[in-house]
Amino acid sequence: MKIALLQLEVLEKNKEANVAHGLQLAAEAAQKHDLLVLPEVWTTGYSLGHLEQDAETQASPVLAQLAEIARNEQCAILAGSVPMRHADGKIYNTSAAINKNGEIVNLYDKVHLFGLFHEEDFFAPGNNFQAFTLDGLCCGSTICYDLRFPELFRHLALQGAQLIFCPAEWPEARGDIWRLLAQARAAENHTFVVAVNCAPASLRTRRCTRAPEASSTISTTTSSASAKSWTGPSPLKASP
Repeated sequence: MKIALLQLEVLEKNKEANVAHGLQLAAEAAQKHDLLVLPEVWTTGYSLGHLEQDAETQASPVLAQLAEIARNEQCAILAGSVPMRHADGKIYNTSAAINKNGEIVNLYDKVHLFGLFHEEDFFAPGNNFQAFTLDGLCCGSTICYDLRFPELFRHLALQGAQLIFCPAEWPEARGDIWRLLAQARAAENHTFVVAVNCAPASLRTRRCTRAPEASSTISTTTSSASAKSWTGPSPLKASP
């Protein structure tokens, strides 16, 4: 399985530029990969005061365009996360999983909201913790701060998740903790963890893919706008 971990500099108060850049990277990476993963809130960044006008819905063009890329290139997409308004009228920090046929197979809403950024003032917390199937592979989704809560990862692993996603906007100052926690979540649950961060200068850290065994890891330093690849054995064939 060849996975593209996409990072881009997310501009505050410039959703149009962020979306165009993200879609461009996705279209390029999808041509050579089986799966690609975007970071957290890549359409808006943490301009949370603008969510009322910038929030997506499941029918928004952004997800439709990602679905078209997935379908045309036969590449699954974990669409990072985007602010999304649900049917209850509330806005959630939502991660969509799109299979290679362009179908949305899962929506995960961030459960653990980050108090330091006052996320609870802008987002409603999610309550959907189910594993899901993405092109034959049992997966789970988490977002950023969720990485600090091992119970969520264990819950997904007990449902059979073999690969757990964690798109993030994780500060550079805590980059060492990012690597440590990603590795721990993989090792303690015998799962693959695929984590990808945004990459503005103030948040430059690392993207990483963690294999179930701590000695089998790959991590690369970010650039301001790039797509890095990790190629490894398919989790379907891995023996924990």
